[in-house]
Amino acid sequence: AVVAAEDKRFASHDGVDWRGIAGSAWAALHGRAARGASTLSMQVAGFLAPDLGGPGARGIRAKLRQMRAAQALEAQWSKDQILEAYLNLASFRGETQGIGAAARSLFGKAPAVLGPDDALLLAALLPAPQADAVTVARRACRIGHRADCNPLIAAAEAMTGAGRRLADDPDLAPHLAVRLLKTPGATTT
Repeated sequence: AVVAAEDKRFASHDGVDWRGIAGSAWAALHGRAARGASTLSMQVAGFLAPDLGGPGARGIRAKLRQMRAAQALEAQWSKDQILEAYLNLASFRGETQGIGAAARSLFGKAPAVLGPDDALLLAALLPAPQADAVTVARRACRIGHRADCNPLIAAAEAMTGAGRRLADDPDLAPHLAVRLLKTPGATTT
């Protein structure tokens, strides 16, 4: 779901999606909204070297630096390693970083037991982690080529709703910990 949403040609490029860059440039030249052409490899390079400007970096210089770094990364790492790094470093919602934290905080599940709808919703969060439930669900529908978005809307509302406020507000965690953990070294299960 993440590859489908973020980098459709991930398996076939060398870190730079030249077709995506050409399409983005063409759209910009014709006054249309240009879709970002950053590959997963470019975004990982930005995560690993913040001086490159991060995954959302704008401007030609920043993009050129990310492109060079992505190609260097691709020369050293396998596609599986790059995808794993991306999944562990990406921000999903609030302070939630990485697929493991997102799966647990948003769905109460380990990543290995996420269902297809859960995966679509997580992938749909990546471009705009703070998006409202309907926007996330519609994006998930597009990624999954779904005709009926209603089940995804309901799941997105449950994922992003008031019941999930702790994940979105890290300032609440210490207060909850004080209430739940009465003795030093205690844990919850």
